[in-house]
Order: sequence, then structure tokens, then C-alpha cells
Amino acid sequence: MDDKGRGDRAKQKERTEGRDRPEGRDRPEGRDRPAAGAAFFGKAFRLGTLAALFLFLAFLASWLLVPETDPADYVFSPTVKYADGEIFFAGLSGDGEWLLPVKLGDMGPWLPFAAVNIEDRRFYRHPGMDVRALLRALFQNAKNFRVVSGASTITAQLVRLAEPRKRNLFSKYLEFFKALKLERALAKDEILELYLNRAPFGGNVRGAGAAARHYFGKTPGELSLGEATLLVAILRGPALYRPDRHPEKARERRDFLLTLMREREAIGEKEYRAALAEPVTSRTHPFPRENPLFARRFADPGNPAFRGAARGKDPGVVTTLDRGLQRELGRALGSALEKFPREIAGAGAILDNRTGEVVAYEGNARSDGPFPHVDCAVAPRSPGSTLKPFVYLLAFAENIITPATMLADTPFGMAGAAPRNFDGRHAGPVSAKTALARSLNVPAGRVLRMVGTRKTQRFLRSLGFKRINPRGDYGDSLILGGAEVTLMELLKAYGLLARGGKNFEPAFLPAAGDPVPGRETTGPPELFSEAAAFLANDSLTDDSRLPRGAERTGLPFKTGTSHGFRDAWIAMWSREHTLVLWLGDPSGKGRGDLTGLTALGPAAANLFGALGEKARPRKPPKGVQTYLACPVSGAPVGPDCPDGVLAHRIEAGAKTHPCVLHGRELGKPFLDWPPELKNFMANAKKGTGGRFEAPRVISPRNGGVYASSGTGARLPLKAEGTSGRTWWYADSVFVPETDGPTPFVDLGPGKHVVTLMDGRNMVARAAFEVTNPEPRISDAPIISLE
Repeated sequence: MDDKGRGDRAKQKERTEGRDRPEGRDRPEGRDRPAAGAAFFGKAFRLGTLAALFLFLAFLASWLLVPETDPADYVFSPTVKYADGEIFFAGLSGDGEWLLPVKLGDMGPWLPFAAVNIEDRRFYRHPGMDVRALLRALFQNAKNFRVVSGASTITAQLVRLAEPRKRNLFSKYLEFFKALKLERALAKDEILELYLNRAPFGGNVRGAGAAARHYFGKTPGELSLGEATLLVAILRGPALYRPDRHPEKARERRDFLLTLMREREAIGEKEYRAALAEPVTSRTHPFPRENPLFARRFADPGNPAFRGAARGKDPGVVTTLDRGLQRELGRALGSALEKFPREIAGAGAILDNRTGEVVAYEGNARSDGPFPHVDCAVAPRSPGSTLKPFVYLLAFAENIITPATMLADTPFGMAGAAPRNFDGRHAGPVSAKTALARSLNVPAGRVLRMVGTRKTQRFLRSLGFKRINPRGDYGDSLILGGAEVTLMELLKAYGLLARGGKNFEPAFLPAAGDPVPGRETTGPPELFSEAAAFLANDSLTDDSRLPRGAERTGLPFKTGTSHGFRDAWIAMWSREHTLVLWLGDPSGKGRGDLTGLTALGPAAANLFGALGEKARPRKPPKGVQTYLACPVSGAPVGPDCPDGVLAHRIEAGAKTHPCVLHGRELGKPFLDWPPELKNFMANAKKGTGGRFEAPRVISPRNGGVYASSGTGARLPLKAEGTSGRTWWYADSVFVPETDGPTPFVDLGPGKHVVTLMDGRNMVARAAFEVTNPEPRISDAPIISLE
């Protein structure tokens, strides 16, 4: 190709390339700038993608690896509640705080409303993190070069309360992240409830339940708008806005928040003005500490009834106590204690006869006495004569006697070992029903001997008197106060009497689900028959014995007074409830005017009167037979009995032998009294008025153990209550009279019996032992009680 052709092609190429190149720029620069821009945006895209992937992987790793928060795992105050759920006792939590959990539905309308409107307005709309609030906080903090606004949601604050940690960006990230997870696990209302129950309200007060009681003496459900707003104000600075320390600052903060809610139109003008007018005072209110002796057995976290409840699983222990009945029991004991000094304490309990639940309990009603911490309801005491009904019941059940059976209330015919009646008098012939109603000691001793002491001991053990030794040698003192019982044991025994013998165990905690009538135990379902219980109950309904001021209810009752006037008792029962009351000095000292009938009769009767429970006509149950009885002997009427009365007895094994006291001789009627009553009648004609002093050996002491001096012991023979000349016998050998006032007898080692007979042919005995060891005197006299 010639040079001309090559030159033309070069010019053409230059013109073509020149059309694509911008004017004024050389070719290398125009060709490199588009390539550099594409590279920059490509690099930025790749970095953004990597950053997004990193954040996604970090989020995913956090979601998978960071454990979930358990805000329900917290320690709260042990509380004990009435059956209706009202707290009557609260203690400090294991963390030393007052924290009383409350269900959101029980917090009333204002507290949840104020908390949400002030703390987290979009609580019910965000997923745990409020993006709008977060962006606003970032802008305000960057603008002011310091933290002036936060973005924590209620959920994030709950996370912080559940897992407190040092405040920094990482912890903030964890709080928001865990808040997102928590929102997936719990409903909004559950989160709000947990937050209000765990939030601090100043000092060692935590949670809305404790705060409402501490600052206002109310439950959260009773708070007004102003009170609820004040509690939310405290949340912003628990130390700064406590009304008990800074009432003016607390009021200013409350008013600011009320104004804020008014500006947001969350509340109306009328509500706003009323809330502003509410005063803010520095007064605080004590936490409930009623009935501490009862409550502490459940408020102890080590108690099985409370175990597992102290970490958010159970809001306290709900007991069987009824608030109204507890109040009536307190009034009854208070009225009984009014006339006694502060050394005399009182205790009592009420049983629901249908369920076997203890519905009222007071271990010591004398909170200002010298022994306020002694729970007298479980302290062993002498029962006085409160065990008598059960030996009569046993005699009725076995048809040994009937309520109409004549018993001799005389000191005669009991081998010189007759107990004394409370008033020192004897009534002569009395029916078993009258003897039980009047709590006469001598007839009760006769009935005990008919039934058998050991058998009665075993029976009493089966009723729940665990301190009675079934092999012990109590004698007549078994039913006259010589044993030890507790108020709760008596409550069960008389509850059995009210329930017709149906076995149960007194319960302090409600049954799961529907109440189980009687809380049947693993023992026999019936400890005695309903028929025997009917006869005993019917024998104890004479309320004419109650002193003035006692309401006449016609209900059965039994009183008791221990030896030396150390204990006063009364048990009274209706179809619905059984009541047992006690008064006494916990130190064991006696007081002359402390008797069951006068000290407690009005209190018990008036309590049942206040409850509206009175005796109602009741037909004899199955197994009870009505028969025509001789009004004197109580046996079925015989041909010579002048009259007959209707009486009740157990049908099975009933005796059919007619009365043998009435007869005729040469056509004339006569009444043949038993020997002990003949002697009584003869003395009554002499003007003694029925007052007899039975002789008693006081030396040697009955049951005593005496040390010999090697060959034997020289013992004085002394007695009291004798009349006329006396004769002594040692081991059936007559002891000659001496010139001195006191005879002596010399006895060698071994067991011995001395017998005394006075001018009335009345006899007394004492059994004792002479041994070689040092003296060990044991005295177990028969006790004279009500």
C-alpha cells in the first residue's frame, strides 16, 4: 500500500475517535474517570454487604447463644394470708427487703395506666425496643454532648432488674437484645406485672404491693390516680423522690407527671385537678404483722408449707383462717382478759366441724404481757375436768350407764379415796347427766372406775391426747387434771364430739380443689359412734349454769379449772363450729379467781351469739333407744316405781333389768337406797348440808418412797378430814394408840399400806415403799378440781 493510502486511513480513524472524546480534555483523562467511580461504589457495596452480614451473624449468634432472662425468678417476702387471700403477716425476704407480689388484675386501674403512660407510652406497640425513642435519644444526646434522654422500655428495665450489670454500651445492647427475646416468651401484661412487682421504691421497699402498703396503707388496687402517679414518680429516683424523706420533691415530681399526662390528654381535667389536690405526706404505714405466733410456723422459708414459694412460684401461704371469725375470737379473748392483770394470758381456736379446718387461732392474746412469745395453744397444761365427758361417753357407748343412771355423789363407798368436789359439797343421788353437766368429781371418779382407768387412757390416746401415757398410773387424777394436754388437742377431741365421732385431723392449710370433709386420717374413720356422741352432747346443754352476762344459746359446753387455779378452760360447740378457750399464767402461777365457768363462760357464749349459732332441735340418731326410766335409779321402770320419765340409751346391749330400788313391803312402798347413800342421808339429817370432809392420809404419803436407816424406817401416822376417834392399821396389823398426839410405826424395807378408819366408819389408805437408798419422795395426791 502506498504512503497516500496509509495516511488517509489514519486520518479517518482519528476523526472517528475524536467524535467520542469530550472537547477540551485529553484522551487518557477522559477514559480513566468512569472506571474509578465504578470501583468506589463497588467497594462500598461490598463493605456494606459484609457489615450487614456481620451484624446478621452477630444477631444470630446472640439469639442462639445469649441465654434468655427469667424475670420470674426472684425472692419475695414470706406472707401468710387468710382464706380470702388477704395478707395478715409479712416478713422480710431473703434479700432483706419488703416485696409483696400482686397480680396485675389486682393492681387496680391507675397504677398500670400511669406506669405505661409515663415510663413507656408505646409499650403495647413495640417489640421490646422502641426505635423511635432510641433515635430521639441518640439525637438529643449527640446534640448536647451528654446523656439527656434514655430509650429504655419497660421490658428492657425488667431485664436490668432481673440481671443487674455495670452500665455501658455493651450492657445496653444486651438489655435491648434480651428485651426482644423476652417479648417473644411473655405476654405484655405478664411483663408489666413483673416489672411493677420488682421495681425499687426506696430503701428496702420493692414492688408495688409493698410500696402501696408502706406509703399509703393500702393495696395497689385501692390507689387513687394521685397515689399511683406518686409511686411512678418514685421510680424515676427512689432515693430522691421518697415521700417519707423528701415529701416536697415527691409532690413536685408527681405534679409534673400529672401535668405531662394531662398535656398528652391521657387524663381528663377533672381527674387531673382531683389528683393534684391529694396531699403528699411523710407518713409511712407498718407492714401486716398480725397473729405472729401462728404465722411464723408458715412464714419460715424452711417450713414445708412455704418451701418453693420464695422464688416467684407462689405469692405466699394461704391458710384456712377466716378473717371475720379471727376477729370474733380476738374480741372474746379480749373481753375475758379485761378483768385480769397482764400476767394472765389467753389463747383460743375455732374449728369448722364440716371440713376439720382451723378457722381462727390465737396463741397468745396478751401481747403486752411478760410472755408474749409463748404460744399457749400448743403448750402442755393441766386440763382440769375437761376430759370428763370422754369417760362418760365411753361408759354410755358400752352401756355401762345411761344419762339417766343414778350415781352417788358422796364420799362413802370409795375405799376412803373419794375425790373432792369443787365446792366441797356432795349432792347425794344424781343422774349421770346431771353429774356431767355440773362437773361433779365424785360421780366422775365412780364412772372412771366402772370403765377402767387403763381403758380410758387408751381411749384418750386415740382421740389425740398424745401426752397421756397408756401405761401410766393416774388413778382418778386422769380426769381431774392429773394429765397434760394442749389446747389444740382439746380442740380436736371436742371437734370429734361435735362431728359425731368421725375421725379427722385439724388442718391449717386448705385442701387442693374442693374441701375434703373432715380431712379423714389414715386411722379408723370413726373413733366412737354418733349415738354415744349424742348422749354426751345432750348431757352438756344446761346453760343455766353460765354466769350473768352470758348469752343463752342452749349449746353444749364444758368448763375446767386446774388444781391451784392455774388454768381456766371452756369448750363450746355448735353444728358448725367448735371453740376452745384458755386463760392462765404461762409461768404456772395460780390465781384464786381464775375458773373456767366465770372467767370464760360469757366470752364463749357471747361469741356464738354474735355468730348467730344456737342450739337446734335434733332427733336421736340411729342406735339411740328411747325408754321409760325410773326417775330415781334411771333403770327401766319396775312395777313398784311410782312414775317414769323418757330417757335415752344405746340400743345395742341395753340392759332390761327393771329398777330394784323401789319395792313394797306389807303393801307399803319403800325406797331401798344403796349403802353409801344411806350413810349420806343419815348425815344429811344431822344438818351437815351435804358437806362432808373425807379423811385422807397425809403421812406416809401415798406413792411415797422412804429411805430406811438400815433396819427400817420410823414413820409418823397423820391424817386430815377425820371425825371422832381414829384407828390405824399397818399392813392390816392394828397400830396401838400412844400417849402422844401422833402415833408412829416402824417398818422394814419393802412395800407397805397403812389404813385409817374414823368414827364415821370412813376409810383412807396410803401405799408407799421403804428402801435402803437416799430418800426420793414422790407425791401424787388426788386433785380436787372443777
